[in-house]
Amino acid sequence: MTLRSNIIFVILILFICNDLYAQSGHLNQVQPGVQTSKDLEYFIEELRDISAQYQDINKAKMAGYISFGPDMPNMGEHFVLPERAVSRELDFSKPSVLCYLKIGGKHVLTGVAYTYPVVQGETPPDLPFDEMSWHYHSGNLQMEAYGITNHPESDNHDPEVRLAMLHAWIWSYNPDGVFTGDHWGLSFERSGLLPPPKIDPDASRALFMTHQGIQYYSRFMKLAIEPDPETYKELQSTLKTHTIKVEDLVSTLRKKQQISSKDQEVLKQIWLDMWADIQKQVTEKEWFIISANLAHIHDH
Repeated sequence: MTLRSNIIFVILILFICNDLYAQSGHLNQVQPGVQTSKDLEYFIEELRDISAQYQDINKAKMAGYISFGPDMPNMGEHFVLPERAVSRELDFSKPSVLCYLKIGGKHVLTGVAYTYPVVQGETPPDLPFDEMSWHYHSGNLQMEAYGITNHPESDNHDPEVRLAMLHAWIWSYNPDGVFTGDHWGLSFERSGLLPPPKIDPDASRALFMTHQGIQYYSRFMKLAIEPDPETYKELQSTLKTHTIKVEDLVSTLRKKQQISSKDQEVLKQIWLDMWADIQKQVTEKEWFIISANLAHIHDH
């Protein structure tokens, strides 16, 4: 994470700690009520209307949105509006986060997200549709951005403040649902491929290797196990070796109209083989930490 991102993170935490209790009596809760599928369609269209201007990322930057964190395989890039990110008012007309996917060197808007800070024993406001659900961030945001939630240095106690988050993938088709936290179809879009109706997350992770995957997982291992320089070079070499295999497969897949389940199995196997090779390059203790944070790797 860059120095700029670290500064933003500190500012966010300071805002939360200083303002959380002062704002606690002014909640703008959204009542669930009885909603229909037609209501949901209208709601999604409204979200598109209010966010359409941000399809031009320059307008997002002019409005105060700031890049925060890395390009993630299941979420892309986040641009955060700091004052909204720590607000205790849930206002769907004012997204605190914009999500982008970099395709061909251009940032493409994929969705919006909303955040809401909560203290111990508190829950965020109710959401208007059953399809919606909050997920939580409660640890070191730098670690979490790289998928690290189980680490010897992680705090084991319940944090005083958590950040609830709701994603809405309104500009990019997510086979798992508009309001699902993870969007595994993004790597298919990055690769110029149509997402299949049912996506295997490991196949998506493999595709991500041909974009920012090497940098992302190199950073993941550096944060997770802090390897010595020589081991780090070897690990990066392993990532590159398997990335070449994915690149060769993708060049073939682009000639097809759709991705078959067999194609996904091939991608998944490359992904699993890569981590099997990495397991041989690290100590048992280091592999325990790595595998604990890559829950999709079995038999560890």
